[in-house]
Amino acid sequence: MSARPASIMLLDPGQKMFHGEVVLRNGTPFGEVRAAEYGHTLGGSAGLAMVRGQAAGEAIIERGNWTVDSAGNIFPARVSLRPLYTPGMQRIRA
Repeated sequence: MSARPASIMLLDPGQKMFHGEVVLRNGTPFGEVRAAEYGHTLGGSAGLAMVRGQAAGEAIIERGNWTVDSAGNIFPARVSLRPLYTPGMQRIRA
């Protein structure tokens, strides 16, 4: 089965992802986190995940209830086919 990359971010800023966590859509395994770290400009743990390919269109991403299984703990997440950023660069300051 083919897979495609997607941006992922945990909704709880106190939790972290690293890599290898299972990504679930509506409670069903749908992919895995490949790389993640705390995104200071985003205010939470963010990274890249590989999600199921052909079925992972924009409509599937938007309608899904996404979570991440990290060491048996389930955390709500946001998944997007677009890069994550802060609109208007409100959090980015040099």
